[in-house]
Amino acid sequence: MEAQLKRPLHFKEVYVQIHKKKDGEFVSERSKNFIESYDSKMNEKYGEDSAAHSESTPVLTSRSGT
Repeated sequence: MEAQLKRPLHFKEVYVQIHKKKDGEFVSERSKNFIESYDSKMNEKYGEDSAAHSESTPVLTSRSGT
């Protein structure tokens, strides 16, 4: 995927790619809830402009428990 886009991938792009079916639906309610929570936390921290969102974020580590 990175080679196709010719740029580094963002966490959200990878997550959505592997957690959605071909029809665009999430594979589970849990995966859908996670990305919605991720979006919400990123917007709270960095605002609505996704270009301002950092890829190295404590949101990921707090969700994973590390």
